[in-house]
Amino acid sequence: MTQTKAPAETPPAKGKATETAPMPLSPEEAHRLDLKTERDARRQAEVGQIVRGDGG
Repeated sequence: MTQTKAPAETPPAKGKATETAPMPLSPEEAHRLDLKTERDARRQAEVGQIVRGDGG
């Protein structure tokens, strides 16, 4: 019994024509996101120090 070989890669799918570009953030939203990102980064750094035994 012989098997036909399937193509290794599927052709890329076409994007939807109805997709819109993301809206830019307002200055207030950007500032809020920056603060959240900084808080998350500090929390991750603290966790890393505790895990490594450098603090805590």
